[in-house]
Amino acid sequence: MKINAGKYQSVEKILYLANQDKMLNVNINEKADTDLNNRVRSLLANKSLELVKTTSKDYYYKTTEKGKIELLKKQIKTRKGLGKSTDLHEYELDQLLSK
Repeated sequence: MKINAGKYQSVEKILYLANQDKMLNVNINEKADTDLNNRVRSLLANKSLELVKTTSKDYYYKTTEKGKIELLKKQIKTRKGLGKSTDLHEYELDQLLSK
């Protein structure tokens, strides 16, 4: 999923997009000091994301198991705050944590 340059992206959204089949793709010309690049670098450093493909135009990132756990925790917190069900997310989190 392509992200518009210059748009604010939360860590949760970055992990969400990277967890999709299409992966997170960031334009190779994205400026180094943007919020997006800073967050991606941080997620790479803590091993929540991995670079899986590079083309002449884009970098493609996918969540690691650690990133999936982080994403699910963030989604559960957000959904609880909105009064939405978290059963499925909690089940998926339990499955990952029990490995």
